[in-house]
Amino acid sequence: MAIVVGGVGVLNTMLMSVYERTREIGVLRALGWRRRGVLGLVLKEAMLLGILGGVAGIGVALALTKGLMQVPYVAGALQPIFDTTVFVRAFVVALILGVIGGLYPAYRATHLQPVEALRYE
Repeated sequence: MAIVVGGVGVLNTMLMSVYERTREIGVLRALGWRRRGVLGLVLKEAMLLGILGGVAGIGVALALTKGLMQVPYVAGALQPIFDTTVFVRAFVVALILGVIGGLYPAYRATHLQPVEALRYE
C-alpha cells in the first residue's frame, strides 16, 4: 500500500510540475529542444525526487526506530536489524517509483505543441 501511495504521490507532483511549467516547456520546444531533451528533463527531475524521497524515508525510519527503542516495553520485544541490503532495496524502490511516477508527465510534456504551450494560461 505504501508503494502505491508513494507512486501516486510522485505522479501527482510531477504532473503538477509539468502543468505549471507548460509555458516554459513550450519556450524550450520553440527554441529547438527535441522531445528527447524534454523527456530527459522531466525524468531527471522525477529521479531526483525519488532519490530525495528515498534518503528522507531512510532517515525517518532510522529516527523512528531509535525513538521506539527508547520505550522500555518495545525495546525488549523488538530487535531491529540494520542490514545494508534493506537500505539498498528501499533506495532502489524509491528510485523506481520516481521514474515510474514521472513517465506519464514526461510523455505529456513531450507531446505539447510549442504554439499551444505558449498560449497556455
